[in-house]
Amino acid sequence: MLIYIFSAIFLVFLSFYAYLHRIRWLFYGAFIFFDSVDVLIGPLLLIYFKGVIGSKRNSFKHNYIYFIFPMLYIVFISIPLLIAMIAKTGTPEYIKSLEPLLLFVIVYSYGYCLYTVYRLMDFKKLVKLNYSSLEHRNLNWIKYLLLGAIGVLSIDIFTSIYETIFGEMGLDISFITVIPVVFLVMYLGYYGVSQSTILLPYFLLEKEEDFASQGASPNLNKVANYSYDAAEMKQLQDKLNALMRNDKPFLDEDLALASLSGILEVPDKKLSTLLNQHMKTSFYDYINGHRVEAFKSRLATPDANTYTLLAIAYDCGFKSKSSFNRIFKNTIGLSPSEYQKSLVLDRK
Repeated sequence: MLIYIFSAIFLVFLSFYAYLHRIRWLFYGAFIFFDSVDVLIGPLLLIYFKGVIGSKRNSFKHNYIYFIFPMLYIVFISIPLLIAMIAKTGTPEYIKSLEPLLLFVIVYSYGYCLYTVYRLMDFKKLVKLNYSSLEHRNLNWIKYLLLGAIGVLSIDIFTSIYETIFGEMGLDISFITVIPVVFLVMYLGYYGVSQSTILLPYFLLEKEEDFASQGASPNLNKVANYSYDAAEMKQLQDKLNALMRNDKPFLDEDLALASLSGILEVPDKKLSTLLNQHMKTSFYDYINGHRVEAFKSRLATPDANTYTLLAIAYDCGFKSKSSFNRIFKNTIGLSPSEYQKSLVLDRK
């Protein structure tokens, strides 16, 4: 799906190249993709996202409805326009009469992109319920792709409204849409090559049997609500806190909900219920909160100055400098270096 998306974008670039150099056959050959990309990109991005998160409802029979309107647009707008250009007969009259309504074409994809961003934010919350480290589990590449698409479609909407009010801008002026697309593709290409696992997040490539051995599902679809006795939850919370205090499993940088529930010898759903419903926190925040406290304790020891802040952070379970700095500042309100300076001042 991702190959198809970028192939369509490449053909759009090709059509602009053909237009600039007056290569008619090439322009005509790429015209369908050039003219229909605005209406197709939204549904394509949604299906790509559903595929990445492992949605079970991602077959053609579950998604064909998204393409009914795009196919109607291609059959009744794009193809007749292409035929008219080749035959040099001018734009068909019915298409001219529909021009004020063609803004809906862009809004159609715009709505799909916004909906996919909403689904992405919802899924990222679910990831935090199951993992304590997100370095190989972030979906930022997809977020940038979606936000970039929304930005380009916003430019298209603006230019379409302008043309509706003031008349045709001309294809040359519409290059203002293509220029940000070029920079977006360059950025996504660089970001994707330098962090290749985020093209398809690493944790989604894990084998199902690995999840099954941990008692977890590879599909993170929605948060389920389970009812447990309050006394039972209090007992489990005490057991969990004792485990954190004595065995410090949070020092494992790849600690996951499934593995922690295995240590506690309770179902992962029960542990998730304890954290989310009774303790009002996520697995991610709970584990990293303990890592922050461990870092603060280590920093207060006499030999702390013999180690770098990052070395101490790694020893406390953090996996990267960026995540450590972000989590620490969000928790304490100070950067690690600022916190260290405050300790020095307090000692004086």
